[in-house]
Amino acid sequence: MFKELKNKAISSVVKYIANKFFLGGIGKVSLFKIDSDNKRILIEATLIGEKEPIVIEIEGYEIESYNDEKYLKFSSAKISREWMNKLLNDIIIPQKFPDKKIKVDKTIASLIEILI
Repeated sequence: MFKELKNKAISSVVKYIANKFFLGGIGKVSLFKIDSDNKRILIEATLIGEKEPIVIEIEGYEIESYNDEKYLKFSSAKISREWMNKLLNDIIIPQKFPDKKIKVDKTIASLIEILI
């Protein structure tokens, strides 16, 4: 019960932050759901010019420390649009995130670790 409430609270905050600070002008996140038991994140967003929302799934997430830096590591990521999924998994992840981890500010990483 507590974990479910915590996941909902975190999801609401992240959805607000994404819409307010990251997607400004290109779309809107309508769903951000964290399943901390299964280490899965589900995001639904409608982008400008799109009639249907896209769905992004991130699985196997965790915070990892390496050389005094913090990273959000994941085992897989996929997007519901075939061309976006191919771009993500064939080009973006191999070129920009070959270890499937994204550097995260230490303060934010610490907060994430506490919450998840």
